[in-house]
Amino acid sequence: MQVNRCLVAALALGLSGVAWSQSTTYTTTEDFNLGTLNGVVADPDDELRIDQSGSTFPLLWIAEAGADTIAKIDTDSDSIVARYATWFRPRNGSAFSGPAPSRSAVDSEGNVYIANRHFSENRPIHVLKILADGGVDRNSNGTIDTSAGPGDVRYHTDVNGDNLLTTDELNDERIAWAEPIPGTNNGFGRSLCIGLDGNLWVGSYNGFAYYKVDSSDGSVIAGPYAVSYRPYGCAVDSDGILWSASLSSILGVFDTNPGSEGQLAALNSGRGSYGIAIGNGKAYLGGTGSSYTVWDPNSGAGEPDGDPTTGSFSFPAVPGISGLGISVDQDGNVVTGNTRVLKFDGGTDVAIWDVPGANPSGNTSTRGVLPDSDGDVWLVNLSSNTVGKVDGSNGSPILTLPVGQQPYTYSDATGVGFNTVTNPQGIWTVVTDSGTPGQGWDSVSWNGEPEGNVPAGANLIIEARAGDALPITDGYDPVPGNGVGGLGLTGQYLEVRARLQKGDSELGPVLSDLTVNQLIEQLSCDVDDNGQVDINDIRAISARRNQTVPPADPIYDIDGNGVINVNDSRQCVLECTNSRCAP
Repeated sequence: MQVNRCLVAALALGLSGVAWSQSTTYTTTEDFNLGTLNGVVADPDDELRIDQSGSTFPLLWIAEAGADTIAKIDTDSDSIVARYATWFRPRNGSAFSGPAPSRSAVDSEGNVYIANRHFSENRPIHVLKILADGGVDRNSNGTIDTSAGPGDVRYHTDVNGDNLLTTDELNDERIAWAEPIPGTNNGFGRSLCIGLDGNLWVGSYNGFAYYKVDSSDGSVIAGPYAVSYRPYGCAVDSDGILWSASLSSILGVFDTNPGSEGQLAALNSGRGSYGIAIGNGKAYLGGTGSSYTVWDPNSGAGEPDGDPTTGSFSFPAVPGISGLGISVDQDGNVVTGNTRVLKFDGGTDVAIWDVPGANPSGNTSTRGVLPDSDGDVWLVNLSSNTVGKVDGSNGSPILTLPVGQQPYTYSDATGVGFNTVTNPQGIWTVVTDSGTPGQGWDSVSWNGEPEGNVPAGANLIIEARAGDALPITDGYDPVPGNGVGGLGLTGQYLEVRARLQKGDSELGPVLSDLTVNQLIEQLSCDVDDNGQVDINDIRAISARRNQTVPPADPIYDIDGNGVINVNDSRQCVLECTNSRCAP
């Protein structure tokens, strides 16, 4: 890690002054390892790249459907760190009545989207966005008022009494927005996933339709798009194809690409479907009659032909097992289960391990099987109000954690699917300590070395935030540009987040180096940069008397008139730090 100082700009200050920048550069493997690597690797060549095996955030979002709340679980500490209400009042009921949140999707920043299903209430589907960190200071009190722990649930206020939750009625400022989808009364929101552009696709089970919803504010962009099946869960692949379960034998195939939106096919497997996941170029369905169902668009006569609607089904069989929840982990292996939980090799469909579950008291209703950022698997146990964690390598139980009433999540609640299949990415974050509270930060620059590269189709997104204490709770701001000044952030600590996204490229971007620049304002007469103005500065200016700027260094031209003369020396005498300009 390199630290240096350089002149960046002259400023018109109340005192005549200039702005200097102290920079810190991260450029070696050792430097990159000072930060947090999530889905990226610092290779021996001192470059940061996407880890091709993939990863996700160390967070798990569990819908406590019988309580109308969402538990945020830190999968590193194995603890519930916050709980968010999805409705107006507490409830202790069934996962299959009331608002009953369930389907979830995690985006490229770790934020989660949750759909309230609303059973038999003549209400529309409601969708909420909960931020991983940061928030919206709606009451302008300078802080983010949000859940401070599992016992702090901030239920919302039905301001106008219409029994519809909208953004202006939210009482937790970490929830970015909450909006009903117009025209979906009794629609039953059982399907939610994220498209390639970061916007949402929400399925109405009773309405036989999908809606495209803006992820920034919850407004409907387009829809309804009619389909011939009931949406019961979905996932979008890297080609923009949405794969939909249906709670029947139908696998829906839907094109989300701009200008081509609509149903492509309704494929009949002959087996019931429940959970859905994608990976290895295939679609996987949990259901009945087999451990799971596989649709491979590249198998069969004449394949591959690039058409997602042609191919063949297969049914890996394990006696006595019907997998309901299903996921594909970072290594392309398939985890599924209900009363038993199994992991299968994604290439051969041969079982790697087989365990009854993580609840030592006897688990009879595991719905979700969710890989975390370390490759371990979390089991969502509906009947026992718990989640369990098992070792991803062998299935051995690690822990059982009590959660709220009727946990019912089996969609992409850690973001493994979106961040390793839909939009493969890796994230590196690093904190630079200036040592000075209230420090100003000027700019961030990157890839100054020739090894740095962002190929066509890939993305490298650099964001930053600052604060005087750790952890920093404000959200990230995009930097204004590579090396562009005016970052406008202040605080002792600057936290930079680099998101490397593969996009349409083969391997994704390469981050070779990253430099952060802090601002240090100085009196213009401190030309030797020692923190004070004294006789040594006066002599240095006088020694250049009658020189013009340029070629002379402009820092000695104190009055900025283009000539270094006696007036510059006289002005600096007035700014001396000590009496008689003593050093």
